[in-house]
Amino acid sequence: VGVLNVLVTHERIPGETVAAIVSAMVTGAGELARLNPLYRGLDNLLEKLRTDGRAAYEIGGVPLHPGAAEAYRNAGLLN
Repeated sequence: VGVLNVLVTHERIPGETVAAIVSAMVTGAGELARLNPLYRGLDNLLEKLRTDGRAAYEIGGVPLHPGAAEAYRNAGLLN
């Protein structure tokens, strides 16, 4: 049993805004986990992008925001 928390946005939010938020979360994953126990394991969730690709985060057929996909690609987590 597990719980997956997701950050949801509207497709009209600019890609640059979403990319900046996702990038900050990816680069700050360790610090987020240190500050808040709810973020422990974020590194493992991010690693699922490497192994499962977009399917890891496209739950229920909801696509990744293009800005999020860009940030994950720039971080080397998504091809």
